[in-house]
Amino acid sequence: MGYGEKGFLVLVVTASLLAIGQGGTIVVGGSEGWRFGFNYTDWSIQNSPFYINDKLGQSYYLYST
Repeated sequence: MGYGEKGFLVLVVTASLLAIGQGGTIVVGGSEGWRFGFNYTDWSIQNSPFYINDKLGQSYYLYST
């Protein structure tokens, strides 16, 4: 394996490790938060893809009906 191939391999492994270690915080339901009658399937399609180490954040708003 030449230097070019080794360098490429190191680059691919490094990029893969960075992608695995990086997670985001996702507020489920967006600005509307958790509530009944909300289509979470559509929300998940619009906000995907999800990755390992992603966190489901919380919205600390109290909604009253």
